Amino acid sequence: MRKEVSCLRWLLIVVCLLAMVLVLPGCEGDDGNDGAPGTPGADGVDGKDGLPGSALIDASTVPDFILETFEVESEITAVSIASPPVVEFAVKTSDGLPITGIGALWQASDRFVRFTIAKLVPGTNGDPDSWVAYTRDVTNDGSTRPDYDTGTLVDNGDGTYVFTFNTDVANVSGVPYEPSLTHRVAGQIGSSSSALKPQNLFLDFIPDGSPVTNTRNIAVIESCNECHEGLLFHGRRFIVEYCVNCHNPDLALTESGVAEGNMSFMIHRLHRAGAFDVLDGGFESEATYPQDVRNCRKCHNGDDAATPEGFNWKNMPNLAGCGGCHTQFEDGTHTGGPQSDNSGCAGCHPSDAIEGYHQTNNVTPNNPSIPDDQRAIAYELLGAAAANGQLTVDFRISSDGEPLDMNSLPSDLALPGRWPGFRLAYALPQSGIDEPADYNNLGESGGQPLSADIGDLVDAGEVTCSDGICTAVFADPIPAGATLRAVGLQGYFRQDVDEDGTYEYALHTTSVVIPLDGDTPRRVVVDNEKCAACHEFFEGHGGNRNYDIAICAMCHVPNLTSSGRAVDPVDAENRPSDAFEQLGLPTTDWPEDTNNLKDMIHGIHASAQRSTDYEFVRGRNDGIYYDWAHVTFPAEEGTRNCLVCHLEGTYELPLAGDLLPTTVRTTTAADGLDTDFNIVDAARDTVPNDSDWVNSITASTCYYCHDSELAAIHMSQNGGFISVANPDVGEFTQRQELDPAESCAVCHGPGKSADVNVVHGLE
Repeated sequence: MRKEVSCLRWLLIVVCLLAMVLVLPGCEGDDGNDGAPGTPGADGVDGKDGLPGSALIDASTVPDFILETFEVESEITAVSIASPPVVEFAVKTSDGLPITGIGALWQASDRFVRFTIAKLVPGTNGDPDSWVAYTRDVTNDGSTRPDYDTGTLVDNGDGTYVFTFNTDVANVSGVPYEPSLTHRVAGQIGSSSSALKPQNLFLDFIPDGSPVTNTRNIAVIESCNECHEGLLFHGRRFIVEYCVNCHNPDLALTESGVAEGNMSFMIHRLHRAGAFDVLDGGFESEATYPQDVRNCRKCHNGDDAATPEGFNWKNMPNLAGCGGCHTQFEDGTHTGGPQSDNSGCAGCHPSDAIEGYHQTNNVTPNNPSIPDDQRAIAYELLGAAAANGQLTVDFRISSDGEPLDMNSLPSDLALPGRWPGFRLAYALPQSGIDEPADYNNLGESGGQPLSADIGDLVDAGEVTCSDGICTAVFADPIPAGATLRAVGLQGYFRQDVDEDGTYEYALHTTSVVIPLDGDTPRRVVVDNEKCAACHEFFEGHGGNRNYDIAICAMCHVPNLTSSGRAVDPVDAENRPSDAFEQLGLPTTDWPEDTNNLKDMIHGIHASAQRSTDYEFVRGRNDGIYYDWAHVTFPAEEGTRNCLVCHLEGTYELPLAGDLLPTTVRTTTAADGLDTDFNIVDAARDTVPNDSDWVNSITASTCYYCHDSELAAIHMSQNGGFISVANPDVGEFTQRQELDPAESCAVCHGPGKSADVNVVHGLE
């Protein structure tokens, strides 16, 4: 029996060894012969037709889904004037493939190719040079408004074309042909019926063959698109060089003699629309300008090779250009009295004086000059650490590039009561999250960060300075166990130049933020330079917190709502406050909404597209009412283009990090209808409260742009929670009821059926 078991055992071992030989690959040896081919699989689905085999792209026959993928380049190659003018131009892809078929598209609609031609008339008697169009609404009739010419077009079949004007430039009544002057041909290619990317093209030349020496290039579309992101007018017009060929000094003259259609006047007046009613000619006055209008270099920079006349704003003062912003010429308040022409402008307004009057108190890329007697202050945070109950912060504050000693300040900075200071932010466990990715500053009223004024620290002997570096060492007020700890340097000095006890300059300075040693920095999802593209130098809260969005995130935390409902109604009425005058009493009925940074910024920038106003009352000055409905967003695609503000990949779903829900109403009442401002005030001291109204994380992010009832229902059906800030609506979720199981990313995640990038037109 034992022998039989032994044999079976050996047999089993042999079988296992053979199996291992078959399974384990050998070190050497060939793979053996290929086996017989398998049965062919079924044919796949036919793909879309590709491009023709030729090296030409026929825009009239190539399918739109292919045509729209091409980056297109166009160029005017020659202009000849034997009257009427003849323009030769070429169109190709960015890879150099000629684009044909534009002739067929033009035959279907002669508006597919349009051109203008104008001459540059030198200014006299203080007038700037000006473009005057030959092409008019009525051909060869110079008394009608400037317009385009559809002409005739020849398609050479190789990507080159010949356009002949209908206009005879030698025979335009009231606009004499002057072949020795600079001329410009400018035009457009494209229409809404074709997927070909629209083209604008221009060429400056002198008909008699002389080299071009006199130009008028004051602004370029690249400057415009830093805010407008793909600006288009009249369907397919977008380069400034084309705009000015029609927007001449004689366009849309009013009874008062103001040419509201003149490019310089019109654009200036539109961008100043927030200051007064603008333009009788059908333009709306709701445009808002997101930076200081004194930053003339934002649009006009003579240091740029593309705009050699960019400094005309200071070198060539005139009624049209200056009058677009300054209405004194129209309302009779001009210090120099009425002006009928430009002959006297430069006598009172020399270049350096104009530059001085357009200075701001902040050094910025497009307005780098400040008054000669004003200090230029800069902040640096060099390190921050917590140990043994002490917080140590190394910092440098410079004046005109030289470090300041906080213990021995120059006398003109020594005014008491206004010094820079530190903001201290942190996160503690909340909503089941041990280490939130948002600051929450738990334990502080409204979730606000802690503060430490540098002046107070100096008075307490807690600041030392040596070798250009100052060090503050003080008791660490941040709670034990906190994460995401950070220090911000904000606030500003006031400069008393003549030391008479009254300051001349508030030295608003760019804020800076750093994490404490060993702590993870807060996530960065927005590019400061993208904010600056429109805002240049954003000043928040009276110039205390400026430019760097990292300082904004320290205060604008998820648990923060507007504070107006906590205002004493007696104080509001006695002042009387802004909110009292607009909304009346009781203060507990004043609108409240989130001030969480991501939701607030979305709500403000999307105001023009929202179904409801984003509005709230801030408690400062016993009630300041904010209704952001007046805000207009300048990007051509509106708020669809997340990349106008955000860094690549930071807005996709699911949102990264352990984020916190957004509070929209701080309350202790089950229905949110608090009737006692004292109770509201007390509730702000204990945020987050279980009874607060909240939005779930992802839904809230999207809702402040997409706030329609249908959108809110959609979010709710997919696991999101939206609390409508108005209690009369009766839709709210208390924090204690919040279920964070959102399924937004199932459809809106990368590569999904409604990918955020796809529905926002970014892919």
